[in-house]
Amino acid sequence: GKWQDSIALQMRVAHQNFVEAVQSLTGTSSEAPHAPARPLAPPLCEEIHGPPSAQWRDRAQQVIADAEKSLWGSEGGKARAWLNARGLTAETIRAARLGYFPVSRSWDPAEWGLTGKDVYMARGILIPCEVYGVTWYLKIRRPLGEPKYTQARGGRPALYWAESLAGQDGVVFCEGE
Repeated sequence: GKWQDSIALQMRVAHQNFVEAVQSLTGTSSEAPHAPARPLAPPLCEEIHGPPSAQWRDRAQQVIADAEKSLWGSEGGKARAWLNARGLTAETIRAARLGYFPVSRSWDPAEWGLTGKDVYMARGILIPCEVYGVTWYLKIRRPLGEPKYTQARGGRPALYWAESLAGQDGVVFCEGE
């Protein structure tokens, strides 16, 4: 058959959950990885591309705060359980500022400093991309359906947690966030 990656194959063959499969393949302990410290310094990507407008970033911060509140509230229980099953600790979830939208939402584009169609976010896990404290995009991991990931209009491309690469001898890129 066809498998997405070695982790998915290990899960299927060994009847393991995601965390167990990763541990089997990497020979690591049951201790889940922790989020790296996030230093504050001007990123190279800001010099090249520039982040979204200040208005977009301000609105994104409000949306992130609302989604975080939903994730840690009673309505976010299933979403937190799903994240934990994927190996994410509460510490990592908080450091990444993950959030949850229990229902899909739309906003007037003028609230974000945009024109045209509404800014839409599907129901699911919010994954904000903040590099050196600046919000670049908002991505949603949907629980069902295709596409699996959607992104809020107006964000800009950036390398997720780029600041965590400083001082590293090597980097492995795996899919996305």
